[in-house]
Amino acid sequence: MLACLMILAMLCTMLPTAALAAEGPSGGEVSVTDATYSVTVDSAITGGSIAVNPASGSAGDTITVSVTPDSGKQLVAGSLQYTPEGGTATGIIDSGSGYSFVLPAADVVVNAQFEDISAATYNIAVAAVPDAIWTVTPD
Repeated sequence: MLACLMILAMLCTMLPTAALAAEGPSGGEVSVTDATYSVTVDSAITGGSIAVNPASGSAGDTITVSVTPDSGKQLVAGSLQYTPEGGTATGIIDSGSGYSFVLPAADVVVNAQFEDISAATYNIAVAAVPDAIWTVTPD
């Protein structure tokens, strides 16, 4: 029995992100399902920074994502995404209280794109009346 537990412990150490099953001493199945998955941010992101909390967790955990654009930049709409290992990208949306997603049963990479904020332009018109009246409206 001790030998089975030692082997199971070694397997858990060697494969920390995989769920393991083994036959127990009485023939029943022993299951280890508390797998931990990593959440990393793509290092190629420019124009701002992305932070995730926590940086690892179990499937079903909520991951909070903080977005900080550089001065003069903004997040490109729809570009904040996570991609599970071997999967397809899924958009991360603002729930009203910030960005977050539910961690799938896989390691994920978070990615985003930033763009320049376009300068606002205004039209200034002077009304043709005895007293000048100014009107400023955004384009």
